[in-house]
Amino acid sequence: MKTVVETSLKRLFLLLAVLIVLYIGYLIRKTDRYGKTDFKSPVQIVSNLSRSDNQQLALELASRNITVEKKLCDKWLISSKDLEGLEPLIKLDETKFLYPGMMYGPNNQFREFWQSIFIAIRLNRTLVLPFFYGHHTTGGGMIPAEQRVDVMGVCRFISCISIERFRQACNASFHAALIFGRMDSVYLHMMERSTRMDVFHVKGKNYSQVSGAVKVTLRKPKPGDEDIDIPTFTGRGKRIPPQSTDTELVRACFTTDVACALQIASFTALPITRKEIISSPLVSPNNLNEVTDNDLYAAIMDATRRPKCLYEAAKEYINVWFRNEEFVAIHWRYNKGDWLRAQCLKEKPNLLCKDIMQITSDDIALGINNSLRNYTWKHVYIATPPNIKDFRNETFTALRLLNPNIRQQLDLDEFLDENFKNCWTTGKWINPKEISSFVEMEILQLSQWLFYSEWSTWSGNIRPMRTRVLETGKVGYKFEASVLDVAKNAMLERKSKKS
Repeated sequence: MKTVVETSLKRLFLLLAVLIVLYIGYLIRKTDRYGKTDFKSPVQIVSNLSRSDNQQLALELASRNITVEKKLCDKWLISSKDLEGLEPLIKLDETKFLYPGMMYGPNNQFREFWQSIFIAIRLNRTLVLPFFYGHHTTGGGMIPAEQRVDVMGVCRFISCISIERFRQACNASFHAALIFGRMDSVYLHMMERSTRMDVFHVKGKNYSQVSGAVKVTLRKPKPGDEDIDIPTFTGRGKRIPPQSTDTELVRACFTTDVACALQIASFTALPITRKEIISSPLVSPNNLNEVTDNDLYAAIMDATRRPKCLYEAAKEYINVWFRNEEFVAIHWRYNKGDWLRAQCLKEKPNLLCKDIMQITSDDIALGINNSLRNYTWKHVYIATPPNIKDFRNETFTALRLLNPNIRQQLDLDEFLDENFKNCWTTGKWINPKEISSFVEMEILQLSQWLFYSEWSTWSGNIRPMRTRVLETGKVGYKFEASVLDVAKNAMLERKSKKS
């Protein structure tokens, strides 16, 4: 009799929870808080989950009563006016400026930005907050700095200026170009269009009139580009000792008195960008000449983060689905349409290609399960490029067979659209399609255990931020391992059992 009563109460409780969720969905539709008629209720967001996970999340959404008022949409509305009056930790020369010219993909641009901040500090130039550029797979676009980085955090770290104030101070013309190596003219044209400042024919002294400057060497010049007269600094013809520090290299190549400089360099131009450095705050900013290059670069990474709204969205996802508990994060970068095509279909393929082509989703699952056998875990987030989500789902299924306690992964795109679309629409975000990837990076950054992808700037930009204080008092990494290494070990184990 007792069992029958308990069963009836459980069913009644479940029915009541579902009714509550449906009623909340009805109220949200009725009040139309998001300003659209096709708003989905909390029930719809879990429609693709298993029955038990669906019921569990429905209860959580009902109890948390997530509404747009809780989303802090004001964090999606930063403008250059908010930067006025900020006191930077590192004060730089306010009469000289450095504009970082961004190139390549979004994550490469983020690393270029770190590098540009280092160059600005070592040259004592105020940093101009630049335009970034969207990836062609998400529609491209010219992205203002506040939609790529936490500009408030950057400008509390070093002296900053907006592109509008920079254009006014420089009479809408660059005075010099600081370039590592040769430069495709397409990038200079892109800088000219986005900044609305002269690059090819400058207002002021040309390259023959500025001490130490040379004529820029262009690759693939367009008709008329040969007449470019911007003074250019590259380090060409200068004797730089091979054991020079990054600071010595920067100053040897780029020291000039001209006020308004355009800097363009690949994201690995400086040796320091290729080192394993962990983000860490700057301890003593008073005498920068005594701060080592490694410590300065670590402080730059620590101060330069994604916009806070993306971090808040990631925290909300973790709060709702992982209940703020520790979780495993996996990044598998190796998709056929992009990474494999670029790295494996060339004359000298990447050495990783042979292993990648043989690894299965079962190998990844087994490798991760073996690596975490001494830990207790029940939450997993798997990040992959969009075109291999089926492979991601197969890996998740294989993991659940090895660890039945794992909950199904809640679709991030649906979650963001459900809870934050009004924020980025009101904030007039230029490229909403890239938001999901950036929030995903924040989620992985907050994980307790990370399995990262080698040869990926996506993973590489996450790793330095996942820090913890060691028993020695120093800063170190949280748990991390190469997903390729653990999967390869599992693959070899599988093959050895067959032989």
